[in-house]
Amino acid sequence: MDTSRTVLVERGLEGLTVQEVVARARTSVGSFYARFSGKDELLRYLETTAHAEVQEQWNREFGAQLEEASSLAGCVNVLVAALAQTYRGQALRVRVRAALPGVGGDLDLYVHDRISRVLLERRAEIRHHDPELAVRLGYLAVASVLRRSDTGLDDERLVTELARLWLSYLGGEGEWGGPAAVDFFQVWT
Repeated sequence: MDTSRTVLVERGLEGLTVQEVVARARTSVGSFYARFSGKDELLRYLETTAHAEVQEQWNREFGAQLEEASSLAGCVNVLVAALAQTYRGQALRVRVRAALPGVGGDLDLYVHDRISRVLLERRAEIRHHDPELAVRLGYLAVASVLRRSDTGLDDERLVTELARLWLSYLGGEGEWGGPAAVDFFQVWT
């Protein structure tokens, strides 16, 4: 599995062949076909395991941090950092999704649902007139930026600014002093 992931990230789908995987893994073609019917089944398995790993990571690493967060701002900071780690480190997942449309959507739903539940538990701190909309659009904006590789910002600065942007849109108070003063769309002009 590790070899398959390495080949997929290094060479893309065209370079991921049964022959390449078994040669690098120093195993046989027969051994491969004893486990998988072909490349598509291997890709589906890789996507499933990547999905399970991200869910486990969210529950293990970020669950405790979210429980410790004492404010909406703290939650948003943890969530944006978690999204950054999830989306910026998922080269394998992106390639598998491109190859197999329809695979992997469950992961996005899981992450979005998890974030929505956490933020809407703090509904009293959200000043936007439609908290569900603010959570959904904020998530879409943050996730879209994190999926890009050409932001020109280092990861720490990007996470800080995206957390500030999202919190501003939610209408929460930030650690930078009082009510968030940055209009959500001001960043894009």
